[in-house]
Amino acid sequence: MASGDGTNIPSTTSIAIPTIAHFVHDPTNPNGAATWLKQAEMKFSLSPNLTPNHKIAVICSALDSFNFDRITRALLPDDITTVADWAKFKDVFVSLFDTKRSLFADRYNFFQIEWSGPAHESIQEYVSRVRQAVNLFDCANFSANELSTLGVLMGMKAAALEPLRSLVLNTLIKTPKETLDSITTLLDNALMTERDQKLPEQRNVNFVKKNTDRRPQNQRKSAAASKPPPPTPCPACGGAHWKADCPFKDATCHACSGKGHIAKACKNGKKKNDPPASNKNRRSFKKVGYVKINTLASLSSPQRHVVAASINGTSIQMQYDSGSDLTILARSDYQRVGRPDLKPAKVQARTVNNQALKLDGYFNASITSSGISKSVDIHVANIDGSLLGLNFCNKIIMVAQVKTPSSKAAVESKSSSPRSFLSTPVDVQPYIDNLKKEFAPVFEPRLGRCTKRFIQLQLKPNAHPIHIKARRMNESAKEVMKAELDRLHANGVMKKLENGFSNYATPGSIVKRKDGRSRFVVDYSTGLNDQLQESSYQLPVPEDLFDRFAGCKVFTLMDMPDAYHQIPLDEESQNLTTVSTPFGYFKYLVAAMGLKTLPSDFQQIMDEMLEDLPFAGTYLDDIVVGSKDNKLHAEHVKAVLQRILDWGFRLSVYTLKPLDTGSIENQSMFN
Repeated sequence: MASGDGTNIPSTTSIAIPTIAHFVHDPTNPNGAATWLKQAEMKFSLSPNLTPNHKIAVICSALDSFNFDRITRALLPDDITTVADWAKFKDVFVSLFDTKRSLFADRYNFFQIEWSGPAHESIQEYVSRVRQAVNLFDCANFSANELSTLGVLMGMKAAALEPLRSLVLNTLIKTPKETLDSITTLLDNALMTERDQKLPEQRNVNFVKKNTDRRPQNQRKSAAASKPPPPTPCPACGGAHWKADCPFKDATCHACSGKGHIAKACKNGKKKNDPPASNKNRRSFKKVGYVKINTLASLSSPQRHVVAASINGTSIQMQYDSGSDLTILARSDYQRVGRPDLKPAKVQARTVNNQALKLDGYFNASITSSGISKSVDIHVANIDGSLLGLNFCNKIIMVAQVKTPSSKAAVESKSSSPRSFLSTPVDVQPYIDNLKKEFAPVFEPRLGRCTKRFIQLQLKPNAHPIHIKARRMNESAKEVMKAELDRLHANGVMKKLENGFSNYATPGSIVKRKDGRSRFVVDYSTGLNDQLQESSYQLPVPEDLFDRFAGCKVFTLMDMPDAYHQIPLDEESQNLTTVSTPFGYFKYLVAAMGLKTLPSDFQQIMDEMLEDLPFAGTYLDDIVVGSKDNKLHAEHVKAVLQRILDWGFRLSVYTLKPLDTGSIENQSMFN
């Protein structure tokens, strides 16, 4: 181009710089950076004259100072102002802000796709998710061999297989097309190594056992040196010794009247599920000791509970953390909410591994989540994702969301979570009312009576009758006792002896409750309990229920009123429970409080009732139903109620209720 005076002026080309959206790093989105870059590149295509330097400058202008510092450090030793390799910049950017996932993880996630229905997600959105998963699946490179190795890995779910699972996974990440034969050889070699490395170990087994041998010490030593342990339990008492050494080898059985064994080891005993019989036809059941083994459900890796929250009108994804006393914003989210003025932090924070966490400061603002708003102090720190702590969530409870699909619950649907939470209580009363109508007999106010089992008390071989006369009491106490005896008699719990006397008798008495009311009690520790054979059945420990409900999110608690009184006693056991009162002798027709073997016997019956229902667990009269989702939970609760109905038990009309958050974890059933 020439000017008027003939001077040539170089031509210039105007460049249109596109405007792109501000970049916000979302740690919960593993592909957020790649998706954002793809959108930016589409805008760059509208300006064909953009150079790599221009593109990098535009991208950096969309970053806040915190993320700009991160990408600057990631590009070192190159200076970000001079970087001209657009492909390299993209790779560094994506690797910095996105979570790298293996091909196996993408393929595994394909088989975990679920659709909750049109009320939660449209069919178009659901199909789009499927298409995305198929694209990540890399079907073009998926042959029968890849399917086989994937199946081998997905089948290794047990927690004990974690070392082998990691070994195979690392191999497939490095070589996705590794053959099935190679994987087989790899596993064989690993198992061989595991077996061989145990060879140098000692095989000594040390144990502690109570010494029940009553012979002199010198005789016990000589006998132990000359006799090997018996191959089978002692036929006289079931102990771990030879019958010749058994103290009960000449005893008389109270079950069959035979000699040479006790009722505990009697082979002619009556089973517990036989109907109660009279003394004439009565045969004792065999009661043997055993150990119940509970399987431990395998747990997947822990996953996060992410909820949607709003701060200053800005929507933020926050991780619910029941172990954090503070609500903490990540710096990136702090930028998004407008960077409110910070006050110096008044507290010192530490991570779960006791490392100091530096707080930038705090500000006070209102947080809204699932329809609940609360003004709290919000701290800011250099963390990957924002945390919603207990200063906001201290009153959150768990409820069984069964019949209110429109309820908006802040529940993260993750199968490996041991429990879930709701930010607002869901009204489940209509659902409970329907259950009470459908299973009306279960909630009748009358006392239940078990029709499948009964309890039989076992006396020791050397047991002898204990008879204690009625205790003296004032007229006021007599009135209370008379009213209580009349009530128990009317409910079929007790019955007055017709002959007016019993060899076994335990005095009844009246005690004051904490609320001031009086209660009728029988103290069997005065004699009868010492004559009873110890029960061999073990009560569960908290870990037993925790293992059973691993992975469950929805729980319902059921409670039996007067639970012990719902299980009958056989006729001879009824006579053993005779109570001496100022009004004569009364015997219990059902299990009575105070018997030392009652908790174990009752627990055994409860476990037998729910034996084939893996979603139900019990500790004495408390029954817990746990499920992984609401639909299954509705079915499970009905199955348990039907079983309770079939066995003749009754529940309190007020005790069918959801569990509060942490009821299982805090072991409230065991207090």
